[in-house]
Amino acid sequence: MEEKIKKFRNRELFVSEANTLEALSQDFDFSFDVNNYHVIKLGLFDSEMSTIPESLLNLPKLEFISLKNKIRIIPEWFMQLSNLKGLSLSTSYLSNISNIANLTNLEFLSLSHCNLTDLPGILEDMVKLSHLELTYNELKYVPDVLQHFTSLETLNLSNNQIDQLPEWFNLKLPNLKTLMLNNNEFRIFPEQISLMEDLENLNLRGNSLREVPKSIDTLVKLQSLELSNNRINILPESFANLKNLKNLEIRNNPIEEDEIENIIKTLNENGCSVYFI
Repeated sequence: MEEKIKKFRNRELFVSEANTLEALSQDFDFSFDVNNYHVIKLGLFDSEMSTIPESLLNLPKLEFISLKNKIRIIPEWFMQLSNLKGLSLSTSYLSNISNIANLTNLEFLSLSHCNLTDLPGILEDMVKLSHLELTYNELKYVPDVLQHFTSLETLNLSNNQIDQLPEWFNLKLPNLKTLMLNNNEFRIFPEQISLMEDLENLNLRGNSLREVPKSIDTLVKLQSLELSNNRINILPESFANLKNLKNLEIRNNPIEEDEIENIIKTLNENGCSVYFI
């Protein structure tokens, strides 16, 4: 077993063989020659593994863990991994994530395919988070605890059941540059978005939007806008004022091309690629 692991040298260790992970979860001790490995990133993927090996504590320099398996519980000792800056969990079997609350140095957190309907308030001290992904869950609203994550620059809430943003959204997330809301249930373009002047990337693909507000041009730093697969039938003339826009996707909407011909022409002249068909 040790020889199988040792082939993953340098600072990253990624293990994907199912039989390797099965043995790893039961009897492998990460204490072997750890000072020679200085493992910073660890990935454990595609396995029947249902528990996290406590021997991870023998990797003192570990900063990033990615787990994709059948883990059901985050053990209490997991909170001792205080140097972690990144954590990615993808498991539909997880019942409680409270034991990650003490990981207050996290800057990156991904909880996808976890059947989440909310995030517990106990996570409010994760104020260093700059990147948060909550994709492919069962969220029907934006969790209130997010208003404590004021350092967020990237927020991915795609593939949930969200239909509106909370009133505090633009006020509590002033540093947001990338917002992914694709494949949710928005019928109305959230007015809070128009107040987020630092936003650079916005994805609202695959909702049920019927129109885009004239105030879209307040997003003066916007570089990429994805609106495909909605029910939009017209674009406001103010689109032409998005001078920094480099990519606009509006495929699969009931828009007549001749009605937005002038907008497309102006955007093209400004260096924006428009994907209409």
